[in-house]
This record gives sequence, structure tokens and C-alpha cells, in this order.
Amino acid sequence: MITVRKKIKLYLTQYEHFYSYTFALLIYFIKISKFEKIQITYGDDSWVLVGSVYESLYDKLICCTLTHPGSSLIFQLIFKISESTDLFIKILFLIFCLLSAVVVNNKYLYLNTYSKLIFLSLVLNSPMLMNYSLRPKPYIMEALITIYILSLLQKALRESYLPRSTIILFSLSLFISLITIIPIIAFFIVLIRKRKLVINESKFLHLFFSIYVLGISYFSFLRKSDELDNFWIAYFAPQDGGFNLFFRWLYYSGLRIFSESNKLDLGASDFTILLSVVLFLLGLYYLIFVTADTSIVEFIFYIFIINIGLSIFRVFPFGGSRVNIYYMILIIYIMSFGIYYLVELVPLSNARVTMVYIVLMVYSINSLSISYNQTTRGFDQQAASDIINFVNTTNEDVIIYHGGLWTIGTFFEKELAMENVSYPWLGSGVSNMPTPDFNQSNIHIVCRRYKDEGHCFEKMKKYLIENNFTNIYLASIHTREYQNKEYMDAFDNQGYKKEVKIFGQEAKLIRFYK
Repeated sequence: MITVRKKIKLYLTQYEHFYSYTFALLIYFIKISKFEKIQITYGDDSWVLVGSVYESLYDKLICCTLTHPGSSLIFQLIFKISESTDLFIKILFLIFCLLSAVVVNNKYLYLNTYSKLIFLSLVLNSPMLMNYSLRPKPYIMEALITIYILSLLQKALRESYLPRSTIILFSLSLFISLITIIPIIAFFIVLIRKRKLVINESKFLHLFFSIYVLGISYFSFLRKSDELDNFWIAYFAPQDGGFNLFFRWLYYSGLRIFSESNKLDLGASDFTILLSVVLFLLGLYYLIFVTADTSIVEFIFYIFIINIGLSIFRVFPFGGSRVNIYYMILIIYIMSFGIYYLVELVPLSNARVTMVYIVLMVYSINSLSISYNQTTRGFDQQAASDIINFVNTTNEDVIIYHGGLWTIGTFFEKELAMENVSYPWLGSGVSNMPTPDFNQSNIHIVCRRYKDEGHCFEKMKKYLIENNFTNIYLASIHTREYQNKEYMDAFDNQGYKKEVKIFGQEAKLIRFYK
């Protein structure tokens, strides 16, 4: 005879996937009710989304990136079919919540009902993952793909076989983002070290995969700019100062993974840094000494070693930045084992303890601050929207400030094309990004990027002399004052008077006339 307790346990086992999806959707609806309405995306999001306006697939691929073309195309498609920017952001968040539940339910991660809910709750309580899920960045996809690669590793280790589909999936993941090459390399290192890598079929496919990896890596490095290196300088390993400075940098870089370190780097966990580290160490202990399964720890160790090596050679940053979200989810995964270990130690049923934990986590997630503007520079949404509406409807001459080229292009309602670029596809904009060309005689692009002091001033001065406008507007979005000043100085130098039409944070529309 089956007791009531056994019936409940059987019911939980049969519907364990249902609970994960229900929990993910519950959190989704709790959080979206608190989202502020977003009308206009920020500039470096617009770099990606401007491709949605282009007709050519070539332009859509080249315009935005060569390091993550797949994710860029996905974001462009979602943005194109969305009725508004606000809906677009909510769709991104819904996809993140549901895909998190999909990944957690992967059978090769070997999580039971309770550890699945624990892992999912930690993912949805991560300030880094939750906030960046609102933006069209590849980081969240990289994180979910990394966990999926770990599941493929667990499958390969148990079956001692690498199917053809794995190589195809790896090729797809690299198309979505080149950063996934790091966990893929770690995947192969683990298999080689354990002598489980058996390539006995489709040697041509493996050769194709190798050439594909080299090709996409080569083209990505062609687009790499010094501006990006300067931006990530604090996340590169110090090359001077000896071992003491290096280990000091490594220590603080490691801590930044767990907790917020600045406005953009929010940490993998919303717990205190001490609690997060303790749970992580407990998770390591559980995996190494209780389950005696070191493959997960080894996989993560190789990822860290590879990333630190890339940081030493100033190829890719390490330690708590948003581009490192791909391994933050692994830290969360280890922490979930630490919590599950504590659940097992409590002299009560796992179901009861887990339910208490989930209730507390729902409260914690509800309190977690999630905002599109939390990971960007602030700007006046209404003022920016009014400026874009003016550019879309006016027949007056308008000069577009270089920082707003992509954003105005993303929301431009008339025909738009990317500037003409050829191999190695370096654009004239910030970080070598190709800029949009407005095929309207009244819209003027004078300065496409700020290179150094006086660059935009001289270009503006020359342009104003050559065209001798009597009435013209300057549309500025995502404004840096010291850069915008050169536009203002050029107008002043040529004797123009000004009238401010729209004014807000990082958004200005000014009429200049003689």
C-alpha cells in the first residue's frame, strides 16, 4: 500500500520540470510589474539593434559585431517584431527566465527536484544575470551556453563518446558568441586529461570545426580596437610589479565575481560576499568529497586558468566584469550545491527545508533591484524620444551628434543603410563600429567619432564654412559634454546664435541661426 507521503514524493518527482517553469514565470511576473517604461535604448545597445533597420543580411552581420553575430541577429529580429522598446525588454527578460528553467532541467546536470529549484532561485537572484538580461547583450546567452556545455561534458564522460551533434552545437554556440570558445576548450581539456575523447567518426566535420574556429577568431581580432583595451585595462593582469601585485590583483578580481564592485559590475550573488564565498566553498567540498565527482570543479578550474591567461596577454578581461558573466553562472552552480548540502544536513525532510528556502528566496528576489538604467549611463528618455521624433519628421537641416548616430538610426522611420565598409570591415565610429548613413539630404553627419581634442571642432568648422547654413539644428543624444562642446564652439566660432528647443540629461536639440 502506497502511503500519502510516498504519493506526494512520487507526484513531486513526476512534475519536477513543472515546478521550475512555474517558479521562473512567477518571478517574471513579480519583476516586470516594477520595470520602468523604456522608450529608447542606450547607445551601445543601439550598435546591435540598428541592424534591424537594414535590409541587407550582410549589413546586419557586419554592422554590429563579428564576435557574436548570432546573438546580434537574434536581438535584431526580436526588436523588429516588438511593438515597442518596452515590450522588447520584457521579451528579453521572459526569454532569460524560461531559458534558465530549461537549462536547470537538463538531465545531464544530474540535479534532483530540490537542487534544481535551489540553482534556479540563485540564478534569478543574481544581480548581474538579472540586470543584464534586460539588455541586448550576448552575456546571458554565453552564461546559459556555458552551463549547457557543462551538461554535454557530463554526458560525454559517462558515455565515453562524443557524438557528431556536439560539434554542430559547438559551431552554433561560437556563431552566437565567440566567448564560448573558452568553455569549449575547457570541455576538450577535461576529456583529453581523462582519456575520454574518442574521435572515431566524422573526421571531416572535426576538421571543418577547427577551420571555422580559427576563421571566426581571426576575423574577430581584425575588429579589435585599442579603445576597448583601454576600457578593460583594470581587468587585465598587471604586467609590472612582480608576483605580489599579481596575486593582489587576482585576489580582488576574484572577490569582484561574488559581489558588486561598481555601477556596472553587480556581482554573481545578492548575498553578502562572506556568505557567497562560504556557500561556494561548501559546494566545492560537497562535489569533491561527498559526491566524489571532480569533473565539474576541473571544468571550472580550466575556464579560470584560460581566462586568467588571456588577461595576462591582454586579450580578454578577467574578474567580475559583465563580459565574465559566462562563468559567473558556474559560480552560482557551485553555490547551489553548497546550499543543497546544508539542506541535507538539516534533520528535517528535504522538501520542507527547500520550501522554506524558496519562500525566503522569493522575498529576496522581489527585493532585488532590476532596471534597464542600472547598467547604463542615465539619459532623459522623453527628451531623447522627442529629438528622434523631430529628426524623423522635420525637413529642416539637422546635424547629428556622433554619440547618437546608432540610436537615432535604430528608431529612424525612413530608409537607412550602413556606411560602406570593406575588409577588414572597420567602421568610422566608436570602437571601429560602422555607422548608419541617413539617405536624407537634410540630415548631416559631420563627425562620426571623437578621436582627440579639436578633432570634431575642426571638422565642424570646415563643414559650416563650406555650407554656410542660415538655419540648422544640432540633435544630440548620449552626450558627453566635453565632446559636444566642440560642436558648440564651432557654431560660436562661425557667429551663430542658438535657441534650445529640447533639453534633458544627455539629450539636447538646439537650433542655430544667423
